[in-house]
Amino acid sequence: MKNKSDERKDIVVLGSEGFIGSHLLRYLSKRDYKVHDFTKSRPLFTPDGNMTVDLNEASDIFWFSSKINPAIAVNNPDLVDEEIHYFQSSLNSLRQQNKNYRIIFPSSGGTIYGESRVPCSEIDSINPVNEYGKYKFAKEQLLRESELQHVILRISNVFGPDQPIGRGQGVIAEWLTAIKSYGVITLYGEETITRDFLYIEDLMTALSKCILIGRAKQTYNIGSGVGTTLGRVLEVMQDITGIDFQVKIAPKRSIDRLAIEIDISLAKIQLDWAPKFSLSEGIQEVWNSILIS
Repeated sequence: MKNKSDERKDIVVLGSEGFIGSHLLRYLSKRDYKVHDFTKSRPLFTPDGNMTVDLNEASDIFWFSSKINPAIAVNNPDLVDEEIHYFQSSLNSLRQQNKNYRIIFPSSGGTIYGESRVPCSEIDSINPVNEYGKYKFAKEQLLRESELQHVILRISNVFGPDQPIGRGQGVIAEWLTAIKSYGVITLYGEETITRDFLYIEDLMTALSKCILIGRAKQTYNIGSGVGTTLGRVLEVMQDITGIDFQVKIAPKRSIDRLAIEIDISLAKIQLDWAPKFSLSEGIQEVWNSILIS
């Protein structure tokens, strides 16, 4: 028997053509939600932030629409400013509708805390390590100031099948693609660099949990809760692929932190969520998808 909370929801997914947005669209559509999705070619908002359609009974809006990645944040500050202005204008339009919309917004657990202690928790000070972290935190602040209901998710290093490469994100997809194509990968920095890797399906369950919680303005870290060195990732890839690939060491990039690990205790308690997939299981799934692509 369905709970009342399972029967009610019209859900909006912005950016449904992207890596996370496309996975979320498929995930929610299989679970009897009525999903309204929007893309670059069919946006919810005009460039001035005006709404293009009436959302009717929609309750939750997943905001995965963005042109900005870490490399763009560094190299194109004008585009960052443009998107922040667009975000603010769009939030104003939603607020003027005088409806009880809730925004579920993906922030960055890997860049927003800076080089602070690890694991980082939601109460730690904010000191973005790069321009991408500053961009994400600026959006967080605008969302808080909007007075709209919201859930901010500070997400760690997400990976999974169909993840695009060449964007300064997604080292697992980048490396596995290179292993298949060339047998050579590039590691920026050192093998001791630590990341918090989260498989995409675990992120989907966290996002779905956000729909079911009460209407509160809250921020959660969403990650594996475990720091993994890049050296360990290489070992797992060697075991799974069976390929004796080469590793080229390149200088550490300015956009990279030395260590990323986030505390997910609050999400475990308040969202009743915890990741289920191990790093090996996730890498195996990505490798399988690359082999058949």
